Amino acid sequence: MRDTVYIAGPYAAETPELIAQNIERAERLGRFAVAQGLAPIVPHTLGASGLYGSPTEQDDGTSRRLALECSEALAAGCDRFWVILRDDRTMSAGCQREFKAWRGGLMVERTWAEWLEVGV
Repeated sequence: MRDTVYIAGPYAAETPELIAQNIERAERLGRFAVAQGLAPIVPHTLGASGLYGSPTEQDDGTSRRLALECSEALAAGCDRFWVILRDDRTMSAGCQREFKAWRGGLMVERTWAEWLEVGV
């Protein structure tokens, strides 16, 4: 059976184009995980699908809270935790919450440029 890997990275951004870029990066890292023999959990795709509410509409924060709560539950059960860091090498607030929920295992954190260097 494949180990599970939780793919964490920024989702929220200032423009719809940057949100789309964040989603594409997470999906690409998920495909890389599959090629490495892992079973990725990519919460970005769930949020983008509208599963937790509209990803493009502003609301009272309910959709974001729901997405983070579900993401924390998913992260908690994964064997590994891979992070797309911001360029300044920090985790987004959502990633920090997901990381706190994770129960441990192998963690890898890299900026997007560093992920590209290893073949993503």
